[in-house]
Order: sequence, then structure tokens, then C-alpha cells
Amino acid sequence: STTMASTTLQRFITQLLLLQTYTNANRIRIRGGQSSSGESASGNTPRSISYNEYGNIVDSEVMNEVASRLSVNSDVDDWWNRNIENAWREAREAEEEWNRQRVRHLATAAHGNNLADLETLSSSAAMATFPYMICSSQRGRTGNDRRKHLKYMIQQNPGLMGMSPDLHSNDNVDYPNIEVMSNSVEQSCFAVGVTAGLAEHISREYDWMAMPISAMMKIRDSAIDNVDDLLGAGETAVKFTAGLGPWAILDGSSELHSPDEIVDWKIAKLNQIADEIEESVKATCPHRRRELSENGDNENDGMSRYFARRSLSERLGLSTDDDDVEVVEKVHGKRHAMWSKALSRGLESSSSSIDCCSDLFDGLWFEIDEDQMTITYILGDQPFSYNPSSTSEECIISFLGALSANPKIISLTTFTSIQAQNVEAQWVVQSALQGERPWFDAGLTGEGQVVSVSDTGLDVDNCYFWDSKIEVKKDTSGDFDLDHRKVVQYYSYNDKSDYYDGHGTHVAGSIAGRKAEDGETESNGVADGIAPHAKIAMFDMGDSSASLSLPNNLASVFFPGVEAGAMIHSGSWGRAANYDIISVAFDRYMHDNDDFLAVIAAGNTGYKDRASSILEPGNAKNVLTVGATHSAGRDLYWYDKGPDHIAYFSSRGPTNDNRIKPDVVAPGRTILSAGARPNVEGECDPKDTEDIGVESDFDAKTGLLYAQGTSMATPIAAGSAALVRQYFMDGYYPSGMANPDDAMIPSGPLLKAVLINGASAILSVDNVDGETPSSMYDGAQGFGRVHLNNTLYLAQNNNGVSAKVVDRTKIEDGDTHEIQVEIAGGCTMMDFSATLVWHDPAGVSGCSGSCLLNDLDLLVENESTGKKSFPNGLNGVDRFNNVERIRLTHGKDLSEGDILTISVDASNLSTDEQMYALVVTGCLAGAAGSGNKTENTSSAPSIPPVVALPPESPSTSPESPSASPTDPSVPVPTTAPSTSYFEPQSGEIEVSFDAESSSFGVMFDVIAKDHDLNVTGLELHLSGHTNHTVVVFNMTGSHVGNSLPNKQKPKKAGTAEVSDDELYDDDDADDEYYDRRRDLAGNDKTNKKKKGRISGWKRAIKTWSVAEGIEEKSVLHDFNPVIVPAGTTMAFYVTLTSKRMLLTKEEDIEPGAVYTENDDLAVTVGTSVMYKFKNPRSGFVFNGVLQYQVQ
Repeated sequence: STTMASTTLQRFITQLLLLQTYTNANRIRIRGGQSSSGESASGNTPRSISYNEYGNIVDSEVMNEVASRLSVNSDVDDWWNRNIENAWREAREAEEEWNRQRVRHLATAAHGNNLADLETLSSSAAMATFPYMICSSQRGRTGNDRRKHLKYMIQQNPGLMGMSPDLHSNDNVDYPNIEVMSNSVEQSCFAVGVTAGLAEHISREYDWMAMPISAMMKIRDSAIDNVDDLLGAGETAVKFTAGLGPWAILDGSSELHSPDEIVDWKIAKLNQIADEIEESVKATCPHRRRELSENGDNENDGMSRYFARRSLSERLGLSTDDDDVEVVEKVHGKRHAMWSKALSRGLESSSSSIDCCSDLFDGLWFEIDEDQMTITYILGDQPFSYNPSSTSEECIISFLGALSANPKIISLTTFTSIQAQNVEAQWVVQSALQGERPWFDAGLTGEGQVVSVSDTGLDVDNCYFWDSKIEVKKDTSGDFDLDHRKVVQYYSYNDKSDYYDGHGTHVAGSIAGRKAEDGETESNGVADGIAPHAKIAMFDMGDSSASLSLPNNLASVFFPGVEAGAMIHSGSWGRAANYDIISVAFDRYMHDNDDFLAVIAAGNTGYKDRASSILEPGNAKNVLTVGATHSAGRDLYWYDKGPDHIAYFSSRGPTNDNRIKPDVVAPGRTILSAGARPNVEGECDPKDTEDIGVESDFDAKTGLLYAQGTSMATPIAAGSAALVRQYFMDGYYPSGMANPDDAMIPSGPLLKAVLINGASAILSVDNVDGETPSSMYDGAQGFGRVHLNNTLYLAQNNNGVSAKVVDRTKIEDGDTHEIQVEIAGGCTMMDFSATLVWHDPAGVSGCSGSCLLNDLDLLVENESTGKKSFPNGLNGVDRFNNVERIRLTHGKDLSEGDILTISVDASNLSTDEQMYALVVTGCLAGAAGSGNKTENTSSAPSIPPVVALPPESPSTSPESPSASPTDPSVPVPTTAPSTSYFEPQSGEIEVSFDAESSSFGVMFDVIAKDHDLNVTGLELHLSGHTNHTVVVFNMTGSHVGNSLPNKQKPKKAGTAEVSDDELYDDDDADDEYYDRRRDLAGNDKTNKKKKGRISGWKRAIKTWSVAEGIEEKSVLHDFNPVIVPAGTTMAFYVTLTSKRMLLTKEEDIEPGAVYTENDDLAVTVGTSVMYKFKNPRSGFVFNGVLQYQVQ
């Protein structure tokens, strides 16, 4: 013990004392018995909320079970109480299992001075945590106050959490990662992973509600029905997306410092957790449960042994009294019977030595999203062309149930497929007056703006996009060319084209189409877009059948376009779901990237005034959701009513949590735009365009198409947003004319606020067989129709708009900001309008009662009359929306000389602060329109300073020399060599594509024969169609015997004894070697952060590749060449950080034996090795192509 560091010894003693505390607490708890709802007789179980209260927070399987039980008059309250009691039992069992491991490791550490056993406790502590919903109704507190109080309570009791006290006491670390589930003035609820002991302590000592989140509470309400729908429709894949609580990966994270380190660590940890969860599911099979109970206390089976203690039916709270499904249905309802049947014929069906539902596990694979903290388990598509129809529906549903029982998982949903849901539109959205386009007249045409589009693809040689001088590069590199006339980027996520009359071509044309019959000379076309001088970045996620596929990292549809400068995204697609994983991902991205705005279609499911029919992600909080009106002019059928009427199909709000959606509406009933003709080049307008109308039948050489839907309205709103963005970036605010000195980069909330603030009211909904009256703020029109001429001042035509704008203003919890305006006379504007918009933090998947987490309140008080006006047509504050608008009429509500105080109150935040944008228009004295900038008074912060705009591209490359040196002393090379030389010959060798297995990485050797080789590239064999982060290492010599990391302490770089090549040395900290599990030699290194030698390995490159699917070559981008001298061997280690690559299995051939060769080189059989340097398994062959040059 004298060799222990003092701090480690202190921790050792602390652990022993905490163990004693835990043991005593467990004895008391066991003697006291268990209960769940309300206080038990012994006072042991904290109070919980009712199932109705939970249903008002999250849409889950709970309410399906409740409805089913009510139909047979079953006692729902009794079932709910038993459900909570069962969850407490689960939580306490998890804690007990952890305590068992504590005893083992502490004893080992005490007797053998093995500190590694002590440090293992930090990683095993995650087993003790269980997801809880913890709520506070403390009066006079905001959600932020309550969140901080919860954090404080956990920090004050590190022992009860089972984690290191130094982590809990660190105020610079936002630990624990508390997820806000709901936040209102009356109550704030949080999801957090803690031990049963800590949850009980918080409830009793601080009078908070604490309730374990049971399996049924995690499953989203439509998950089971979606399985039925997918299988019934013959889908080739079923996907379950499991959301992890942030606490699932906390152990060890306190050692990390840089963001890159944390990302790498999260990826490795999520992969580990995904494998552990799969093993825990297998542990629910009867024969596996028996094996685990017979094996005793194998420390590697901790989580699996925990799951084997009780049957899955017990963990899900299902009745096991009767095996007769009909009897169960009569007593407990259809839903309970469905679950019982699924388990009895699924994961609990086998009593033999063969795994139950073994075919399911054979076809199962997963992908992770470290940004969203999700694991998506996939049955089908890839790998190995598995068809989910070969697995019974009972196995699939029982697998879903087993996932929900895992304490690391906080939410579970079934991912369903998404569906794709202008000249006349130009004047409709600009002025609503026939043929008048005041924004074009003022020079606002979208110049300098890029709008990204995710859709079925784009016919790039249609005359509305064609550039005869520059060919569009279609790949997944993310490269872009701002010199292209229209299409600066084409990211071919799914394929590289659009189909005949394709959806994506029409959408892109409505945004930025501009006719050029020769691909160069532009002229007015009948289908020019809303922003005809803007450009397009296409994210092609469709195929020839119009099917759409989203990447598993849902927000990554934005990434390539953002690199090309697109801060506006148009998405004309969606799926039938409430606020779920796509909306969560989009809201999170926009909250974290305030300069971005996604414009999303509302959906086409509103016929017969179907309320709450907005599709996901149109129901996200931070997106601009667009419904459809009729169009105008020749884009009308004879019976259509015009742009003041909603189209019958346009999806209706409100959202499931009572928010106003759609945000705005735009023409979408019948829209003329570009028509895709994939086999024709330069398809364009017909010679005679006079008679074009909605009933026109365009031939195969005419590049036009009429289409209808909110899909068509969405790009019109997105194009309008591009015009608004240009307005600010070209310095039109406040003078109404372009002025570089006034240039500013607007936030996404400001763009959204401008469009909403100027929107005009709609008269009615045309339901074909009759009209339904509509008014502003209802579920049909939201805040009204896009009307640019009402938004901002234009000096060109003196549109009479006076405007004040506040952007990127931060307000702290509990603060109030105010500005005052005076109502001027001699003004032609009819309305005063003020609109407040903020990007709210992402809600939890399935949120129902209110998804709003940060509540700001907009208020206009007339100081002259004392009248207060509230937003969104209400008589009081709005507790649901993150968009608030107040509209008043001049002459009716306001008089000349009135002084208005406009206040923004941070009434209830769940975070420390919130950023917002505010737009005010009306007869405003001294506002924009008279040439005066916004004046801020009272406590309102000043407008952010003007941001200097970067040039579109640098005039010269900083890394490239000039074409000719200016210094005469610099020698200029001659154009021809003075002597003859050997011309390098390029070659490649295909190693294998016989995919029989998969792994995160593979090592193999390359043996150069008679000449030096320069390995210049790799093509991999990757399943799916997603981005993969790839790391390639190399070392001189064979990998055989060198797959283990050398954990010796490295000598300092820069000394004579160590060269850079000997170090596993990277330019950034993200590639320091971290191994928080047991290393390959079996030595425990759970607490050690290492940077040093790894058996001679050094990194060649960290890069990326996009999977092209089975039997296709996936290019590894930006490969750094590796030289292999003649007659030598070079080992390569190719590994993916978060997904698996396909390999060939050769168990009978030893690693290092030649597998394939040609005249220049040989490639050997290799070893499967996980990222990074973990779990080597011999007998695997690299799948792919190796490219090289003979020197």
C-alpha cells in the first residue's frame, strides 16, 4: 500500500466507506419491502405521477396499454402502480449487481494492491444507473433554477451516484448530463441516470417526484404499429432507433479535454455499448439465462447476468398467469395479449441450446450517431441482403421489448420511410399584385445566396440549371464549385440523377431556376424560380422509384450544403409521426447553429380539415413549416379560388403539443417549374409559351412540369428566405438600398421572423366540396401567406414599410428586454406587427404536453392608453410556441403619437440564457424606412455589430506558389529532364470482395517485390450508403505479432532517443490513444490516458469514405501515399471508427500467408482488429482494392 499515490489511496478508502453505506442502505430497503405509486406503508418508495400526467409529457406505449385495458374494464390504476413498482425493482437490481462487483474489485485491490481492479469500478458504475424522470413543482422557480438545483443535489451526493467525487464537484463540467423532458411554470421534469439510492434520497430529502422510466414508458406510441406497417408493405429493412441517456457513457469522460478527444471517445464507447446491448438481449433467451446462472460470477457477464435474473416478460411487467392468449386478452386487453404472444413466440420461445430468434441476430447490424447519442439497430438491406420477412413478427416485436428493458436506453422508436410530399408565384409572394415584383426591381434576386435541397435528385442539364462550360461533379466528396451557373454542389448520397418529371428537379427550379437555352446566356423563362440568381446545392437522397433514404445521422443532410455556403435548406418530404427523432435532430442542429434555417413541407394529409396532420420534421420547433395555398394567373384551374385560399390537401395544425403549425403558407396548388428529362440535354420552354396553363401536356423534349403539394410551396418559401438573406447581407437594412457598410449576416431566427412578421391573412380553406373559414393563428394558415412587400423597407419603390430589427440578442433567465417606438402619422401601412422568434433547445423524442423548453414572452403595452396586447391571438402569455406575433391595426388599435413598449421577458428558461430575433414593422417614427437605424432603449441590448463578409473565394491560394517566382535567385525548372528516367507505372490489385464477415478494422501486409512501391489509394467494401470515418495506420514489417499496443511510457518527443516516426503522434489531440477497457494483453487500463508507441504503428491518415453498398467499391478520400521499398513488408491497419467494414473469413490460413499477388506485390491474410487496437481475431482478409505506383 505504500506504493499507492495518496489521491488513489484516499479514493480507495472512500470506496470502502461508500460500500458500507450502500450495504446498510440496501439492508434497510430490503427489510422495508417495495411499492411504487405514492408512499408505501414502510415509506420506502417515492411518489410517482399518474399515467395521464406521463402521457401529457411523452407519447409512449403506456397510453396504448391504458386504452386497451380500459376497453375490457381492467383496473388501469392497479396496472400503472405495478408497472412503477416493477421499474423500481429493476433499478434496485441494477444497483445490487454493481455492489456485487464493488465487493469483488475492492477485495482484490485490498489484498493484491491491484489498483486496476479499483479503477474498473468507474466503468462498471454505469451499470448501477437507471433512467429516472425527476420532477419539481417548486414555486417561484424557473426550469433553469430547478435544473441547477438537481445538479447541485447530485453533486452533493457523489457516493450515492457511485462515481468519482472529483467529477461531481467540478462546476466546469455540466455533470450530470440532465435532459429536460418538459418545462412549465408549474412543473419541470428531467430525465437523468442515477442509482436507486440517489433517486430515493432526492425524493425524500428535497421533496421531488422521482420515478424510474420503465420499458413501456420508453417505447414511442407508434413503434409497434410501424412494425406492422413496414412488414405489411414488404419493406426490406426494419430500423429501431434507440436514444441513449447522456449518462450512459459518463464514466471516464472527465479525463478528456479537447472536443476531438471527446468525439473519438464517444464513438468508441457507443460501439461498445451497442455490442453490450445486443448481448443483453440475447441473455433474455431461456437457455442463455440458464448458462449465465450456472457460470457464477464471471465479471465480463455483469450486464448480461443482470438481464438473466428475470424473464423478459417480468421485466416488461407482463402477466405470466395464463399462456392462453385469448384469456389474457379478455382479462388485460388486446395490447397486453399482443406483447405476451410476441414474447412467448419470440425471444422467450426457445428452451433448447439454440438461440431463440437466431435468424434475427444473424441479420442484425447497427449504426451509431454520436451527435444525437443514438444507436440504430437494423434488420435488412445490409449486410448480406438479409430480408426481415424471414424473421417472425413476434421475434421483431420481442426484440423491441428487450431493447426497451435496457437501462442505458431512454427512448425507442421504429424508423419509417419518408415520402416526397413559379413565375406566377414570384409576384404572389412579393406583392400579391398581378405581375408586380418589387424585390426584383430593387435588385434582390438571390445573388450570392446558395440554397441546399434534399430531394430525389436534379436533372442538371435542364435549361433552368444547365451550365455548358462547367460540368457538375456528382459524388460524395462534398466538393463545390461556386463558379457553376446554378448547381454548385451535387452530393450523391443515394444516386446521381433524377427520374422523369422528378420531384427534386421541380423543387430546385422553384427556388432558383433560371433559363439559359445554350447553358450560358440567361433570359426570362416561364418557370424561373423565386430567387433566380441564387444557386443550388443538391443532396440527392432519392432513387429512380422516388423513394427517399435519410442518413442515420439525420442532420447530416445539411452538412455538405453548409460547406458550400448554404445556410438555407429546403426539404419537401416527411413522414407520419409526432415530434420524434428527425425533429429532435433538426431542432438540435438549428439551436447549435443559429445562422441556419431549414424550410420544411407541412405535408399533404389535411383533406377534410384533418387536424394535427403535420408531418415530421415539419412539426419541429425551429424549422419554418410551409403549407400550401392556391396559386394565381394561369396556374389556376377554372374552379380554383386564388392565393387567399388554402389548398384542400395542405396538412393542418396544431402539432401534438399544441404549437401553431404551419408557420406560413405559400402557393402550392398548381406550380409550374422545371421538368426533369434525364435522357435529353438542354430541355427547355416550348417556342410558344402564350398558351401554357395547368392543363398543358408537355412532351418529352419540353423541360417543364406542373405539380402540386406542400412540396411545391416549400421551395417558394425557401427562395423567399434567400431574398431576405440577401437583403441583410448586401446592406439593404436600414436604408432600403444596397450599402456594403451596413452588411450583416442574419441569423436563422431572423429570417424566420421576417417572413412570419410580414405574412398576410388567408380567407378560407378550399375543401373542394365546400369552404372552411380560416383566420390567422389557426391550424390551416398559421401566421399567414408569405408577403415580402410587407416585411422590410425598399427605397426603390418606397413600399412604405418602417422596420426595426434586433438579431442575435441574448437574454438571461428571469431578465426582461424592452424597446420603445412611437407611432408616426402620414403612414400608409395598415398594420403594426411585432414577431419574436428563437431557436429552442431540442425536446425529447415523443414529447406531447409541451415540447417548449425555453419560454420567452412577447408583450406590447400602449403607454398612452395602458392597453396590453398578447401574442398569437391570445388574451395572456403563450406557453407553447417559440414564435410569437402581435398584430395591431393603425387607426383602430393605435393612434398617431402613441408610445408602445415592446418587451421580451425570459419568464421560464431551462438554460442560463436564450438568443432571439425580433422584427417590428408599422408606422414607426425614426425606424428603417426613414434612413435611421434601430435605437435600443431601456435594458435591451444593442443590435450586434456588422459582420464583415468573407469573399466567395480567395484571390490566390495561400498554400500555392505564384505561377512564376519574382525573385531572380529562385531557379525555374526546365520543362524536360536532363537525363532519361523510369516513368512510374500505375497499378491496382483487387484483394477480395467475398464478404463473409464484418469488423471495425483489419490488419494486413503488403510485400513489395522488385521495385519500390508507392501505395496511393484504397477502395473499401462497405455496406449501406452512409459516411464512414476511416483511420489508416502503417508500420514497417509484418503486422503478425504486432497487433497489440505497446503501453510503455513514451520518451519525450524531441530527444535524441525518439523520432517522430516511432511515435503514434498526431497533429491534434483527437488521436491520442485511449483504452478504457481491458487491453489486448488482458491488462486493465481503465483509467490510463496514453500517448506513445503503439508497437511501431503510425497513422497514415484519418479521412472518410461513403459506402456504396455490397460488391461496390467505396473510395477512401484524400489518401496519403505510403512508400514500400523493394523487398520489404509494410503492415496496414484500416479501421472504421463507428461502423463495420466487410471482410472475407479464412480461418484455415495463418495471418501473414500470401492471399493474392501480381508481378509487383503480394497481399497477405490478415487479422480483424477493432478500433482502436482491440480484440484481434486471426484469419480475415481485407476486402477492397489497393492502388499503387511502381517507382
